[in-house]
Amino acid sequence: MQVTYESGGVVRIWFDHAKGLKLSTGRILTGFEISDKSGLLFPAHAVIDGETVVLSSPHVDRPVNVRYAFKVHQSLI
Repeated sequence: MQVTYESGGVVRIWFDHAKGLKLSTGRILTGFEISDKSGLLFPAHAVIDGETVVLSSPHVDRPVNVRYAFKVHQSLI
């Protein structure tokens, strides 16, 4: 996996072995969060762009961290 932090608060993620990257359900990508240097995490708008996933949030101007599927599901508590 490779991550780049681009201008305009955009994060682009390349996954190994992601040829033909798509959602099987056609739904919106969920579970991604990004943060700036303060460390506060915000839900990220995520879209597939070719072989990459592009993340952004109106609350994060200069992202420095990304995480995925980190929330504890309520049914596990």
